[in-house]
Amino acid sequence: MTDHEIPETAADVIAMVDERLEKIRNDRRNWEAQWILNANFYAGHQYCDIHPVGLEVHEIAPTRKNIERAVFNKITPLMQTRLANLEMVDYAMTVQPRTNELDDIEKSEIATGLLRYAQQLGDFNVIKSTMIQWAELTGTAFVLSWWDTQKGEELMQGLYEGDLNYGLLTPYEVFPADLYEQEIKDQRYVILDQALNIDDVYDIYGVETNGEDIETYVLTPIYGSQEYGHWITSFSYGRKQVNDAVHVKTYFEAKSRRYPDGRMAIVIGDHLCYYGKLPYNEIPLVAMKSQIVPGQFFGKSVIQDLIPLQRAYNGYMNRIHSHLATSTSNLLLIPENGGIDREDLETAAWDDGRVIFYRDGTQRPSYLEPQGLTQQVFAHKDKLVNDMEYAAGVSQLMVTGATPAGVTSGTAIDNLKQIDSTRMSLTAENIRGSVLGLAKIWLDIYKRYSMGYRAVRVVGNNNIGAALTWSRDELNSYEIKYEAENELIFNREARKEAFLAALNLGLYTDQNGQIPESIKQYGIELFNVGNFGSTSNEIELQRQNAQRENSFLVTGTVPVMRDYIDDHQIHIQEHRVYMLQLDFYKFEKRMPTLAGAFKNHVEEHKNILVQQLKGIEENGRDQG
Repeated sequence: MTDHEIPETAADVIAMVDERLEKIRNDRRNWEAQWILNANFYAGHQYCDIHPVGLEVHEIAPTRKNIERAVFNKITPLMQTRLANLEMVDYAMTVQPRTNELDDIEKSEIATGLLRYAQQLGDFNVIKSTMIQWAELTGTAFVLSWWDTQKGEELMQGLYEGDLNYGLLTPYEVFPADLYEQEIKDQRYVILDQALNIDDVYDIYGVETNGEDIETYVLTPIYGSQEYGHWITSFSYGRKQVNDAVHVKTYFEAKSRRYPDGRMAIVIGDHLCYYGKLPYNEIPLVAMKSQIVPGQFFGKSVIQDLIPLQRAYNGYMNRIHSHLATSTSNLLLIPENGGIDREDLETAAWDDGRVIFYRDGTQRPSYLEPQGLTQQVFAHKDKLVNDMEYAAGVSQLMVTGATPAGVTSGTAIDNLKQIDSTRMSLTAENIRGSVLGLAKIWLDIYKRYSMGYRAVRVVGNNNIGAALTWSRDELNSYEIKYEAENELIFNREARKEAFLAALNLGLYTDQNGQIPESIKQYGIELFNVGNFGSTSNEIELQRQNAQRENSFLVTGTVPVMRDYIDDHQIHIQEHRVYMLQLDFYKFEKRMPTLAGAFKNHVEEHKNILVQQLKGIEENGRDQG
């Protein structure tokens, strides 16, 4: 079937999807083989390779008998170091207003709150961590977003208002139209092929179907060759059969002249579950790539660069072990006319405590002198380790915390840290870029499908819960940026140095030459000086209490009264900080009555503080 033929029946649609899916599956077999090879090396099964003809990962047979084939896995700790550093990156986002108008600023804050709600809704941190792992393993991971009609508030029996939903996809499940088109937005169509349990299919689609055994990918234990007197068990990435499953194929076709609204089809087994226009403005799929390869749809994993170095390292270490085993086995040199019975020598000469006799007048046997390893051997081994660290984008400092040999100056160590962070930040920026793209899709789906005014609970600053009321008309900007810099570029150590520099320059002192309590608390938190909660104790609790009062006062939901335990000076400071912000200006324009109550609350704090200070002054005069 060609692209110009328009299918008319369900059978035609299913045939079109299957035909295109199988073509892409055959075209991308070399990518799939590389992903499986990456996973095998990561898991420690490293005597394997891709067959050049069948494009299957197969075991490499030993080249000779009694050869050492131990695995000295350096890939796993290097990748774990990368994952640990990538997990440090923050993904909290804000939406930029379309214009400087007050109305647009308010709408951008609503969109920002909605993004935070969406991240809380689907446990984004867990999905993000798993995405990073898959992207590091295979080079690419995907997130699919959709409008779930079974979520949200229940309006009546069995009818829900709907809400956003999203989930992780591995590259094994994603089939693009063109493997050499880099971006999803440039693909004419993308097909998803998932093996789902029949119970999950019923829960998601409401379709009952018969299950079958489907082959999928899984980490499975394998038994390797015998090493050092025992059999080695490792894990390899292979295939397994899944029972009671069914293929769910989802076909997304972008908008075009022939199909102005795009197309979407869902095929469950041999049943066409849905066929119609694309229900979104674009294909709702986002790719997260570890390394971007120009001109290719799938990204690249650093494991691909580490594999040849790991093979060389295994071979080198095994030869060193073999040499040491041979040189320490006490090989006996027997002269040609040594006067020893050869048969007796071969059968029992190596028994512990065995006495070897030789005839008088013959040359006595001697042990082979062991040959030591040269310094060049160990230097080459160390070079292989350094090459692997360089290929992984980390250094010995990041992996083990130890500085490389010969690096002693503080400047050199700082430069090494900066180089590590800069190289790792390339992957982090790829990830951050994909999350921004995901956020735009979320806002677009909310604008397209949410109806009427909706209220959601959002956790804001200081873990204060707030109700966000919004409608789709208030979503008018998709300009999104991150609240924090990439931690791998401006990390905690860099923030510490900047804080100390500003402190030494006196930039944090007030007009009386004192350092405000808020700056002290920030320093305590930044430098992890003891327990932050116990160190700041009452001062921090007073500040948080005042901030909670801000939230209660602007909503008018909880009556706020002064308490005898209030530190009025701290409360006044926190209330004034809020009143100087744009949020309070908008609040005052929108709700002048509540704003007046807010100001009266601050005045009461001031009056009480004045009375307290006056009492202290009078008490001092009386004592004088």
